[in-house]
Amino acid sequence: MNRRVLLVLGIVVLIVTAAAGLVGWRLTPSLRDRVVAALADRFDSQVSLTSLRLTWSPRFGVIGEGLVIRHRGRTDVPPLIELQHFAADASLGGLLAKPLRLTTVRVTGLRINIPPHGGDEDRGSSGGSDDSRHGTDLTIEHLIAEDATLSILPKRADKDPKVFQIHRVQLDSLGLREQASFEATLTNPIPRGDIHATGTIGPWTRDDPGETPVAGQYTFSHADLGTIHGIGGILDSTGTFTGKLDRIEVAGDTRTPDFRIAKAGNPVPLQTKFQAIVDGTSGDTILQRVEATLQHSPMVCSGAIIDVKGAHGHDIKVHVTMDAGRIEDLLRLAVHADQPLMTGIVALQADLEIPPGEQDVIDKLRLNGRFGLEQARFSSINVQQKIEELSKRARGKADEPSDSVVSNLRGGFALREGVLHFSRLEFAVPGAAVHLNGTYALRRETFDLTGTLTLQAKVSETVTGYKSLLLKVIDPLFKSKKAGAVIPISVKGTRKDPKIGLDVKRALTGGP
Repeated sequence: MNRRVLLVLGIVVLIVTAAAGLVGWRLTPSLRDRVVAALADRFDSQVSLTSLRLTWSPRFGVIGEGLVIRHRGRTDVPPLIELQHFAADASLGGLLAKPLRLTTVRVTGLRINIPPHGGDEDRGSSGGSDDSRHGTDLTIEHLIAEDATLSILPKRADKDPKVFQIHRVQLDSLGLREQASFEATLTNPIPRGDIHATGTIGPWTRDDPGETPVAGQYTFSHADLGTIHGIGGILDSTGTFTGKLDRIEVAGDTRTPDFRIAKAGNPVPLQTKFQAIVDGTSGDTILQRVEATLQHSPMVCSGAIIDVKGAHGHDIKVHVTMDAGRIEDLLRLAVHADQPLMTGIVALQADLEIPPGEQDVIDKLRLNGRFGLEQARFSSINVQQKIEELSKRARGKADEPSDSVVSNLRGGFALREGVLHFSRLEFAVPGAAVHLNGTYALRRETFDLTGTLTLQAKVSETVTGYKSLLLKVIDPLFKSKKAGAVIPISVKGTRKDPKIGLDVKRALTGGP
């Protein structure tokens, strides 16, 4: 190649390099000012940017560090946005254009803190703003953030922020006045599982960031309920969400084929359809309606998952209504046994609470309510035979065959610290009625009940032959104006081998 040509090419390269350096030198402070001004205007915030520089290799763009955006300059709450580092691809035309256009922006160390709602006094003298007055000097085709955190700050000091840890999020067509689409993946800590969400967000609400609209759909996969002390199972859920950043309405369904109370009962399939509100102003989740099916037993629930500052877990308060469930489904869940103690149709109303804490659910679960049971039969042949024998003798017909079922089984119950307390527990079989009060310990599976057995027949009529003659002398002891006899009884022993017998002390003293 001719030396003159080489010299000319060298001069051209030097000129281009010098021109690029001159453009970069003049563009960088101007670009930094444009970025800061656009963000300050659009977010109504105080913006600081530690550094911003142009890059030429391997591609043209900008690199920035230390971006901090404080909403209205507030220092009483964490910054609205903190960003440790970002790298943006762009063309020279895009950097010179208005609005400023960036192709792909990759960020690390992104932290977003949505402040609580402010009153009108916090909105400035204008009493609000018309977002149409504010131009946007920045558009981004693709924004990709990894290891990001979204925190929604509560109004009340006794509540913790609602924090979402996001592994990766991509936003497309991001302009501060436009709606952007997004795709995000994150791990939910408790119960631990993977969440994938897609949807739209924006446009950004300048005066009140918590009012920024959001909508989309999610999948929650392989959530391990074992990360909640005392329960187990693998949960999957799908659903949709809509609303604003500080108040999101969620609707979906869950499927847990092996739900269990870990140290108590057997795995039982559980499915739900739910409507809930994630309230960022309080950190609470409001359960508007949950339609659940436990095995074959439908129920309807409502309540709240309440945030408690500094506590392990949440305070869960739910009201449960079951109109036509199966008692065997509940017993399978509550009692570890190959066969449930009883079968039948159950209706109940109960208030359930699970306070925060590291204890197993069975130890901290609190229940208070009433139930009724129809067409009840005991699964144990031994227990059922005792019930049928009781019915025959109570009618004074000990020699007749019987196929009795328990009827009108109802009562009040309260569960505290793993012990089930029964009040006004009563049931009937042909010829007899039983009234009991007492406890059943879930872990030890032991009964401690006392009450009365009301018989249609006299005591002496419950047997035949010489035994009947001998018992005639004690008929007056248990005589009742409205029945043949009223006998004080106790139920002791274990679930597998309950002991039903005469309470001798009360029988002799006539005590309660």
